[in-house]
Amino acid sequence: LIAGIIFIIVGIILLLVLQPIEIPMVTVKSSAASAAPPTPPVKPTSPAPVAAKPASAAPVAAKPVDPARPAQPDDLTMIEGIGPKSAQALYDSGVTTFAQVAQMSPEELHRIVKVEANVKIVGEATRTWPKQAQYIVRGDMDGLKDFQQYLISGRDPSQYKD
Repeated sequence: LIAGIIFIIVGIILLLVLQPIEIPMVTVKSSAASAAPPTPPVKPTSPAPVAAKPASAAPVAAKPVDPARPAQPDDLTMIEGIGPKSAQALYDSGVTTFAQVAQMSPEELHRIVKVEANVKIVGEATRTWPKQAQYIVRGDMDGLKDFQQYLISGRDPSQYKD
């Protein structure tokens, strides 16, 4: 019985202590404020850091920004047969989007990944990469899934030699 009473008293104290306190808001109206239309709030911006330029440095041309190259590269590992090492080799060579892979030949992809980056890939795995990328570029994820289920280790089984 005493424990029950203590429990109720503690509960009431907690309710009083933890109850949100309402603070009344005071608004000031002036004749100038009511006459002018409200202006939208301005987001504060932080100034961009400016690097100090040496006085004797010759002017340097700015590197043009490639508008076709996204800030965030596509996840090329969505293409069956492209693992993390192959994807990194492609990124390092400037191939960062599915659209770029879709427009390349299997031979170009093979040269970048296997010859230049020395990534171990099985046989002619690059043969299906452009076709898979084309499915992704078109947004045909069902077609990509069907095609990938048809592939064996990223390779088209119809191209196997008996």
